[in-house]
This record gives sequence, structure tokens and C-alpha cells, in this order.
Amino acid sequence: MTIGSVKDIVDYKELGKETVFTFRKVPVPATTGGVWVDTTISPGNPSPFYYASEPLVAATVDSSRGGIRHGNAPAPAKKYLKDFSFIASSFAGGVGYFILCDILMYYPFIAEDTNDAQVMVNDVSLTRYTDGNGVKIMPVTVAQHSVGNIPFVVTYTNQDGVPGRQTPPHTLTNASFFTGTISTSNAPATGGLASTAVPFMALQSGDSGVRSIESVQFTSGSDVGLITLVLVKPLASFSFRSAAAPCETCYLTDRSFAMPRIENSAFLSLIGTANVSFAGQALQGTIETVWG
Repeated sequence: MTIGSVKDIVDYKELGKETVFTFRKVPVPATTGGVWVDTTISPGNPSPFYYASEPLVAATVDSSRGGIRHGNAPAPAKKYLKDFSFIASSFAGGVGYFILCDILMYYPFIAEDTNDAQVMVNDVSLTRYTDGNGVKIMPVTVAQHSVGNIPFVVTYTNQDGVPGRQTPPHTLTNASFFTGTISTSNAPATGGLASTAVPFMALQSGDSGVRSIESVQFTSGSDVGLITLVLVKPLASFSFRSAAAPCETCYLTDRSFAMPRIENSAFLSLIGTANVSFAGQALQGTIETVWG
């Protein structure tokens, strides 16, 4: 599909090649500024998805499991994000930054109480973005830890299919380490890595993405708690400046028709950070897609 004008969009809309859906998520974590939250496991619409399956065994995710609804584009049509808007219930004086992600695959229940390498089981592989380009590692707290500041590294296969690649050391956040927070945000760095307010793990130099995870190792110290490593494809980003006004993005007028592609089977979810707490904040909005 080629879209180069408003008329193109109108033509597709008249043919019924569009969908509009709403969502409403209410994050629970009482976070502090700079901590990222994964709304995938937050209550609301869509229902929470808890990344709960056999420990250390890779599991794929698609739209049949939930996520923000976005419609179906009959083959061979391609679907794109046209408009996205949301508002927070009471971010008084708050500002924030959000990323719309396609949740691809996850490795659940990685324990923080051992310094042994925890080897992942890869009986499945990516079903979208299969070459791994642009795929990020997002560590999510699924059982809160106690102290934080525990360093760990992840060994993975990169976008070229090269195994044995390794992230720089990252540390578990030492603040707001509640279930649903991204485990490395607002954490002091180890080995010179500035991990503060970064939702995705840094990769080995030269790598542009991840196909699978091979192992995880907490290199010193231990803690209670569990994390899940989630492979995601970031699709779009949005800034939020006030509780009094919605965050609205129209890709026709605001982004020069640079509409992100959305796969039919995509599991869409929002992650975000703000300078105020996420606890009890209702994030509600709409998503509009168009295809042809």
C-alpha cells in the first residue's frame, strides 16, 4: 500500500479498510520518577497477561493471547498505525514518555537467588521479525526483589544468528522494584553502563537485535524475586505532558505519513515512564489502523 495524501486515507476509509479500538489500563506499581512500567500485566482492557508459563522455557505471544486490539487486514493487505491517542486520569503536574511495543516472546521466572548460569530452553522461535533486527530485551519484574543493585548479564543469539553474544552488565533497580516495573530502570550502572531510565537492555557492540536468549547469570550477590526477559519490537513512541490534555498522534499530519507497520498477529502493549507515580493512573485511549 502506498499512502501519500489524505485522499489515499479517505479512499481506504470509504472502502471500510480501517479499525478503531479503545483501551484502558490501570498500572498498580507505586513508582518513583524514572522507573519504567510494563502495562502488559496491569489490570484493565485488554486483560492482563502475566508471562506465566514453564520457567526458563521460551514462549511466543500473539494477538490470540490478548493485547491492545488493532483489527485484521486480509492477506495480502498490509496494516499500518494511523492514529494513536490516550490520556491519564490524574498525572497532576506529570510528564511522561511511552512506547507502543509488539510483545514477541518471553522467558519466565528467572530467579535472582543464584549466581549459577540459568540456561534457557528454546523449543520455539520468533514468529514475527524473525531475523531479530530491532528486537529488544526488556526485563520485567514478576516477583519483587528486596534490595536491588544485583548485576547480571544475558547471553543471546543476535540478528545474524551468531550465538554467544553478551550484554554489558546491568543491575536490578534499587527503587520501585514492584511487580510490573522494568527491572533495570532507575538502577545504578555496573561496568560503566548508564542504565538509568532505559527500558531495554544494551546489546554487545555492533548488534542491532536479538533472535533468542541463551542464558542469564547474576554475577555477584543474590536477592529474592523473579524477572522475566521479554523480547519486544518497539513500534512507536509518544510524549505525555499534562493530565489535562490527551497525547494525540496522527501520522498523516504529525509524522509525514510515516505510519508504523503492524502485523496481524501483533500483541500490542504500552510501556511508559513518568516523573510521578503510576499507581492507580488510568491510561485510556484509542488506536486506529488502516490497511490496503
